[in-house]
Amino acid sequence: MSWDDWLTGGDAAGTTDERGFRHPNEEHMATKPKALTLYELTASVAELRDMLLADDHDDHALVEEALTEVLADLVPAKVAGYCSVMAQWDGECAMLDAEIKRLQAHKSTRQNAKERLKGRLLDAMTALDVKTVDAGTFRVRRQATAGRVEVTSVDALPAAMKTTTLTVKPDKAAIAKALKAGEAVPGATLLSGSTVRIR
Repeated sequence: MSWDDWLTGGDAAGTTDERGFRHPNEEHMATKPKALTLYELTASVAELRDMLLADDHDDHALVEEALTEVLADLVPAKVAGYCSVMAQWDGECAMLDAEIKRLQAHKSTRQNAKERLKGRLLDAMTALDVKTVDAGTFRVRRQATAGRVEVTSVDALPAAMKTTTLTVKPDKAAIAKALKAGEAVPGATLLSGSTVRIR
């Protein structure tokens, strides 16, 4: 039987008591586990710790050995793998950002060029007083637009022609400062969380 059987709950991994705890033995403790996911390792560590807290457990020495090995060797190896993959993805995201920026520049260039061609076509049809041109599979028509309003002075507009918008936004910096200082702020709470920082 293997270390992997123990950590993943294989049938051969020792015995199971009435509380569901698996009891390791010397044979499977002698071999290291195969590759496990960090999720599986985390669950295994939690179970080992529960077993250590159980007063009626008979294998504390073996459990402590298993827990020490997982924490000192296997978990750091998995975390290193996670960090390596995240660093690789950071690099790929940077390259993708650069590619997106390059493609957006190409898109903008083509859009601007299209608008210039459209403007030249309109100028030519206007100068020649042509309203319709049949060109192969295309039909081009010159037509009046609905009109565009250009406001030269907001203050000069009649009151009926203006709308007032009031925007109320919370000052989160001030709220956070007050809450951290122990002040009560009705309508707001300070949420605590955690993150990982990789150096």
